[in-house]
Amino acid sequence: RSGLIVSFFIFFVMVGMFLVPGLVASFWLIVHTWLVLVIFYLGGFVLTLPGIAAFVLGIGMAVDANIITYERIKEEIKSGKTIRSSVIAGSKASFRTVMDANITTIIAAAVMFGLGTGSVRGFALVLIVDIVVSILTNIFFSRFLLNLLVKADAVKKAKYFGVKESDISAL
Repeated sequence: RSGLIVSFFIFFVMVGMFLVPGLVASFWLIVHTWLVLVIFYLGGFVLTLPGIAAFVLGIGMAVDANIITYERIKEEIKSGKTIRSSVIAGSKASFRTVMDANITTIIAAAVMFGLGTGSVRGFALVLIVDIVVSILTNIFFSRFLLNLLVKADAVKKAKYFGVKESDISAL
């Protein structure tokens, strides 16, 4: 029950801060969560308390990846760029940061898996699976869907990204 309450709160905040990108992020976070759970089920994983902690940490990192990306897009819009160029530039600017965080986490989890025993290895394995799924869903698919919406002119205005017209500086 607490997981659902927190999930709704996260979705509400994401949509409140970023509007259309927040909806895209919320959709892919749901897909991310279900994909990880399906992988756990098909892989026969047993979710112990450390595994659940790693699962929650992975979801938090997925949320963080979306927030970093959408904040960079908002910065680009505020600088006066077009929506399309803002999405491209913001996605490009955030890609390195997000991938660095994810790869660093995977390396740390791999070390924990290699040197740890029992519940530490379980934590590390769940975290690695969660981060890999996060990279696929929240970095590639989320950006792909947002780019499709922008190219289709479904999101033409800065307000769809949570940016007020008064916050945009003229070039």
